[in-house]
Amino acid sequence: MKLTKPLQWLGSDASPTAKRALQLLKLAIVLVLFIVIYWIVDFEKILIVLAGANLYYVAAGFIVYIGSIYLTALQFKILAKQEDINLSVGQVAAINLSIMFYLLFLPGTFLGSGLRWYKVSQAQGKPTESLAAVAFNRLYDLFLIGVFGLGFWIISGQNNTQTYAVGLVIILLLIALLWIGITRISVPISIWVGSAIERTSQGTLIRTGLEKIQKLLSATAVYGEISAGDLIALVIVGAGRLLVGLVVYILLARSVGINLPVSDMGWIRSVVLLFAFIPFTIAGGLGIREIGLIAMLSAFGISAEVAVAFSILLLALTVFYGLVGGVIEGIDAIRKGKWIGLPKD
Repeated sequence: MKLTKPLQWLGSDASPTAKRALQLLKLAIVLVLFIVIYWIVDFEKILIVLAGANLYYVAAGFIVYIGSIYLTALQFKILAKQEDINLSVGQVAAINLSIMFYLLFLPGTFLGSGLRWYKVSQAQGKPTESLAAVAFNRLYDLFLIGVFGLGFWIISGQNNTQTYAVGLVIILLLIALLWIGITRISVPISIWVGSAIERTSQGTLIRTGLEKIQKLLSATAVYGEISAGDLIALVIVGAGRLLVGLVVYILLARSVGINLPVSDMGWIRSVVLLFAFIPFTIAGGLGIREIGLIAMLSAFGISAEVAVAFSILLLALTVFYGLVGGVIEGIDAIRKGKWIGLPKD
């Protein structure tokens, strides 16, 4: 009881003091991670690695990332259409880039989801529908990353093009079949979770977790009747987005001399992407990303300095396109347009 009570208080959304304590805890964890990195790596060697990076690979990675931006926006457009939210791919891309800008300074992707909900709802005047689309998009991202990571891990070590092709087809079919199953059973599971919530005491960590699960299940249920055409498009676009992102990863990795097989880079990238979903990370998993890359790449004989140099290039990519989003926000403020603006005091 002495341990569970503080945890319940810290996980409660009701107390402002608990919220501040949780923010301080997040900051402390990030600081500890950076201290660990400081003691592990030699920063002079990192600078040497970065100075010797192949700029052609770096430039190619930054350019190819534009494809990821487009496909990410297209994925959300397909999902939003199910809620009668009609945004162009350009509008969604602008929203996503502006969110990248704010996430350079804000901790975690949960705040990013809140910003995305606000911007989409302001653009269409449909707050409830926007919330469902944003929640489902987040859940779908987690699902895709998990399936892709597992798939690449299974075929890792196989340097055969035919194996990659067959593995990719299996992954796409698995995504479609699993998602059909998940959306169909989400309604009965949501009802069961709702009854479990009623039997759980207020303010407990278990109740908070169950409430979040129920929200995700409710958002998923909305898409249970998605048409076959939209489902196929969603699977292809989502898979294409991850594959383009993987190409970017491979290009940036090779710029600093990391030449791992595609399958290994595939599951490593999936793990790093999952790090970005942890609430106390900043700039897409900064801190945890470095520790994770050091641990995973060391298994392949890659030094901590090279791993951190690779991570810095990933950060540079995020910062570059985040600044593009900042320019979009600045232009929007000058024009005094509201469709991608943040609320003003």
